[in-house]
Parts: sequence; C-alpha cells; structure tokens
Amino acid sequence: MSVNAVIYVRQSLDMTGEGAAIDRQLELCQAIATEHGWPVAKVYSDNNRSASKRNGVRPAYDQMEKDFEAGGFDVLICYDLDRLTRQPRQLEDWIDAATRRHLRIITANGEADLATDNGRMFARIKATVARAEMERKGARQKAANAQRRSQGVPSSGRVPFGYSWISAADRRARGSLAAYDIVEDEAAVVREMYDLLIAGSSLGAIARQMNDEGRLTRAAAQWQPSTVKRLLLSPFNAGLIPPRRDDGEHYTPANVDPDLCTEGAWEGIVSRDRWLAARGLLSARKPHGQGTARKWLLSGLAVCGVCFEPIRSGGGDKGVQSYRCRSMGHFMRRGAPLDAYVSSLVVARLSEPDAADLLVDHDRPDLDALRGERREVQARLDTVAALVADGTLSADQARTAVRDLRERLAGLDDRLTESARVEVLGGLVEAADVAAVWASLPLDQRRRVVDLLMRVEVHTIGQGNRTGGDLNDPAVFRRVMARMSETTTVTWKV
Repeated sequence: MSVNAVIYVRQSLDMTGEGAAIDRQLELCQAIATEHGWPVAKVYSDNNRSASKRNGVRPAYDQMEKDFEAGGFDVLICYDLDRLTRQPRQLEDWIDAATRRHLRIITANGEADLATDNGRMFARIKATVARAEMERKGARQKAANAQRRSQGVPSSGRVPFGYSWISAADRRARGSLAAYDIVEDEAAVVREMYDLLIAGSSLGAIARQMNDEGRLTRAAAQWQPSTVKRLLLSPFNAGLIPPRRDDGEHYTPANVDPDLCTEGAWEGIVSRDRWLAARGLLSARKPHGQGTARKWLLSGLAVCGVCFEPIRSGGGDKGVQSYRCRSMGHFMRRGAPLDAYVSSLVVARLSEPDAADLLVDHDRPDLDALRGERREVQARLDTVAALVADGTLSADQARTAVRDLRERLAGLDDRLTESARVEVLGGLVEAADVAAVWASLPLDQRRRVVDLLMRVEVHTIGQGNRTGGDLNDPAVFRRVMARMSETTTVTWKV
C-alpha cells in the first residue's frame, strides 16, 4: 500500500531571520521519512508563526488542512505535536478529520495514530500539556512585563518615531533603565509638528510642509494627515507608557487615557503638558465637507448674530466668495470685506504697545483640575442619549442639555489650550511689521489667532447696502471698514 507523506515544520519566533530552527526540524523529519521508506510529497513551513492564538494566521498550515481534505496525504510528519498545534480545540478538528479518513501523525518522539483510541489519548495529552506550558509561559511573561512597566520600561516591539531602542544588555552596562535614546533628527520633526499644530496649522498643512522639506517617515514614505495625527497623539513622545489593553491588542493613541499612563524611564521628546495640549486640540477638531482644512478666515469661527450658529462660506453672486448663516435666512454677505475687517482688528491690536502683555498668562489654570472637569462633562454628555431612551429626558430637554454641555466643553478646551498663547501670538507681537507677518501666515495659523483673540458675531447689512469696491483704494477701504464695524460685533477674549 502506497503512503502519501508530508512534512509540517513551524517556529514561533525567528530571532535571526535565517530560519535555523525550521531547517533543523526539517532535517529530523526527513530522516523519519527516510527511515520508513516514504517519499515526501510536500513540505509545509510556517516561520515566525504562533500556534497558540486561536485566530492566528498560518498560511502553510491552512493549505495543509485543505490538501488533507482533498485526499492529498495520509501521513503527517512533524518534529513534535506542539509544532502542529498548541490548542486542544484545533487538535479535535484533526481527530474528527482522521475519523473520516485514516491519518497517522509521526513525530520525533512517537506516533499518534488518530484512528485509534490510544493514539487519540496520546495526542490529547500532548496537546493539553503544550497548552498548559504555553499558559504558564504567558503568565510569567505577563508578570515580567508588568514589573518592567512599573519601572518605566516599555515592552520591546516597534520603536516610536524619534527614538532608538536600547537593549537590556546596554541598559545594564549603562546602569540605567531608560529603554530609548532620542534620535535628534527625527525628534526635531516631532517637535516642529507640535509647534505647527499648536500655532494653528492643520494636519494636512503639517504633512505637506514636512513632505516639501524632504522630512519623511522612518520608512522614507510621505506623511499623511492620519499618520501625523497618530504621531502627535502618541504618549511615548512625552515619555509615557500607554496602559496595557486587557485584550492584548495594540493600543490606539486616540483612546489612551492620560491618567492611566505610566511614567517612562527615558527622556521625552516633548513635555507632558505640551502633549496634552495637542491632544486637546486634536480631540476638538471635527471633519467637515470634503476635508479638514477651511478655505476662508471666518468659516466655522464667526457666528450668526441671530441664531449664533457658526457661519459658512460659499459662492455668492458671480462666484464671489460669501458668508452666510447656516439657516440661509438671516444673512448672506461678501466674504472679502469681512475678512479684511477682522484682519485689520487683529493687526491693530497686536501692534499696540501693550500687546506683549498678551503673552503673559496671569492666571495659569490648574490643568489637572480642568482635565478632570472636562472628563466629567464629557461623561455627562455621553449619558444624555441613554436618558432620552429611558424617558428621563424629552427630546427638547436633551437638545438643551447637549447644547449647554457642548458649550462647557468648548470653554474648557479654550482654557486647556490657553498655555499655547505664546506660540500662537509670539511671532506677531514681536514683529516690527505686524501686518506683513500676518499676511505671510498660512490661513490655518491666522484662523488660530482669530480664535484665540476674539469672538465674532455677524449681522445682516440690510437691503440695498453694498460693500463692494477695490479694498486697495484707501477711501473705499475706510468706507467699507466703517460699514463692517456697524454690522459686526467683536468681543475680545484676551
């Protein structure tokens, strides 16, 4: 009777990338086949693949299962049963398959004939022992990881951008627990990204600037807004280790709770407060339209003086850029004169002799207290839907509650990011020609300045009142600016 024999080899971790353990297993399995006089029809090899995870991907193993079902072999040779599987549940699948068609599993330390009760007992005992060994090893590893974390040492793995890994041997030689060294050229990119974000740049603008300057990712790829955001949200930048997830999966930077992070034993690229300020800015940003970048100075910043909803920008008569109320019923007016008016107010304010006082935070808030208050308000906002569902709140009450809570969140976010005032205003206040610097700023940074300095309410200019003309003409500019002051309410925040 002819025998169709195949070999399966596997190792969980290939430290050198040379597949040495795979080669040794294959050599022993080939010897078993030769001893029995069986030609080997096929070799299935899974390198760097775990057999412990139920949902783990093993391409060669999966193909081997399909081939067996198709009648491809009746003898399977592997170095040890735990190379085939470490899961009793998975072994039972092989037992069920072997019951339908005779299958012999030969290992270096014995044969498991799954068609017999003794063979099945032997295989089950081996699989159970392998599973117990894996669980003990996992428990030891988990305890070791927890101890390292408590000492400020992160788990090995992908090294965050801006750092290089220090091996355990090198840490012992240095007499330090610090697991990362700062890579200065990468760290400079990280710091500049924080500077740009806090100064008002959008994620897209930051990515474009880095790419234009040839400052690419570690993989020499171009930055994308999503990768910039993920980088800026990473707690590793502030020398913090994110909390371990109970499901063992990788953490998501956007969902990290700062209060559950562990202080790392290495020097951070930026301070904790700077990282938290960036998180506050990013959490407050909402996508809109076809992208996250505004195209006009006041869209989404200024509000309608009637309904107090953020105003929108769009094409007006003959394609002229205009602002309008969200309801479309309270006003529509040309955008250029309104932008020019607000810009003139900003330039005038920052050109005054006492403008430097704006850089001084006379009443620095208690950031920890503000963060705690923000979490509390957010939790209350999250419960509103549940209160509507159980009848505690009516729909009208819910709308009022949501509006009030969102206003509180906006106020708290303003106070949390107030520490960025120096970076937002510094270049303007200290400039010899404020108007020239203002004109040279990217739109997103000018919007950040406006948002920091003032609240703008826009009213209708009334029927028959026109604000057109060449704003470069001094007489026209004065006339238009006077009309803007009559139909726009500006409240200074600082």
